Amino acid sequence: MTNFDRPYAARSLAEFWKRWHISLSTWFRDYVYVPLGGNRVGQRRWLTNLMIVFLVSGLWHGASWTFVIWGALHGSFLVLSILLSPLRTRLSTATRLDLLPG
Repeated sequence: MTNFDRPYAARSLAEFWKRWHISLSTWFRDYVYVPLGGNRVGQRRWLTNLMIVFLVSGLWHGASWTFVIWGALHGSFLVLSILLSPLRTRLSTATRLDLLPG
C-alpha cells in the first residue's frame, strides 16, 4: 500500500489528510470513524465524529496531553475548513480564482 501520496500537493486540508499516512488513516476510518456513523449522520454528528477520530489519533501517537492537543488542533482545523468551504467557494468564484488551472 502507498502510505503517502504527495500530501503537500493537496488543495485542501481534507485532501491533505486523505493523502497523509494512508494506512493509518484507513485503519482509523474503518475501526473508529465508520462505527461512529461516519458521514451518514447529521452535520453536527459528522463533525463530532471527525473530532473524535483526531483525538484518538492523537492518543495513538502517544499517551501525553501534547498529542491529545495535537489531535484537537488538527481536528479543529479540519472541521473549520469544512464549515468555511461554502465561503471559500463563493470567494474563489467572485474573484475568478476558480478559473485558474489547478
